[in-house]
Amino acid sequence: MNLYRQIAHLIVKDVQLGQLPPRLPSWRDLEQRYNVNRGSIEKAFMMLRAMGVVSNQSGRAYTYTPRQPADPPRLGVVAAIPTPDNFYTQFFEEVIFTLQAEIGPGLIVEYVNWEQLSEQAALQRFLQRGLDGVFSFPLMRHQQLLNLELYREFEIRSVRTVFLFRNVPEIQAPSVFYDPRGLFDAMIRRLKARGCTKIVDLGRSSHRFAADQGAAFRLFFEDGVNIFAANLPHMLSEKRGEAVDQIAAALAALPIHARQKIGMIASRDAHVHLADLAAQKLGFKRYEIVTDGLMRGLGFDVYGIKPAEVNPRFFDSARIDYRSKDIARAALQMMRAQLRGNFSCFYSMPFAPCWKKP
Repeated sequence: MNLYRQIAHLIVKDVQLGQLPPRLPSWRDLEQRYNVNRGSIEKAFMMLRAMGVVSNQSGRAYTYTPRQPADPPRLGVVAAIPTPDNFYTQFFEEVIFTLQAEIGPGLIVEYVNWEQLSEQAALQRFLQRGLDGVFSFPLMRHQQLLNLELYREFEIRSVRTVFLFRNVPEIQAPSVFYDPRGLFDAMIRRLKARGCTKIVDLGRSSHRFAADQGAAFRLFFEDGVNIFAANLPHMLSEKRGEAVDQIAAALAALPIHARQKIGMIASRDAHVHLADLAAQKLGFKRYEIVTDGLMRGLGFDVYGIKPAEVNPRFFDSARIDYRSKDIARAALQMMRAQLRGNFSCFYSMPFAPCWKKP
């Protein structure tokens, strides 16, 4: 991004955060604030004036004059939806359907493929249509937005944005996303409530477990519950028997025995069934298994698992639901807050909302 565009973005962002007054300081003060020369400040203001974001009269100081949303606001969704057989697709579409039901037929939905240019074209169309707000399932690579410059232009033009399923710290906009620590904590609590005194996480390697879930270690070890990470390979074998043996070996290496009530956390539905088989192989009599529920049915075809084989107790009662309707309504709540002028909101799902200024 050109330097003057970065300065324009920073000016708008600082006003929205209350760090600059709407009646903007002199160019000299802004030069010192952002440590840039007069030419960059001048180009930034030319850009902001062309966008209708700032104005001045008779040589007076510039004033930030954001575009006011229409009544009702014009809203859109840009979504990079996976292929039809992907486990995310149904979930994403449930969120979009709920937004359509809540907002009405005026909601504009743009589906894009997983190419940067496809999303770029959709975002540019939204700018041309003068939308007031956009719900975005953004394309990212290495935790970075592929079309960061366009999302920054949304900020400058007062196009409110709510990001779905992604935490996007580069943009001053709320993100409705999952907090993995909170999710892990919820699964631990569920197993603990079912009387499990030894809990094994099958979804993380030991070194990541210690770093990511230290709080869970402290909280539950003090309460008489031991939590372990099964030292499994990053990718289990795609052969059912070998995968069961891998899980069984990892469980056997831990200081647990068959008389204790064991709780296991699996990262996908197929692993729930494999963990069930491994527990039977080791002679465990009392155990519970939970999964986060996102990867619904993932891996059943890989291992040749048929629905009739699985233990329905684990799949009917142990899943933590991701609540697509709640996510859509939380995103709509965030959008309405921004349309009212509140630019300091943050949201983490599926647990309690957390409102913070960055």
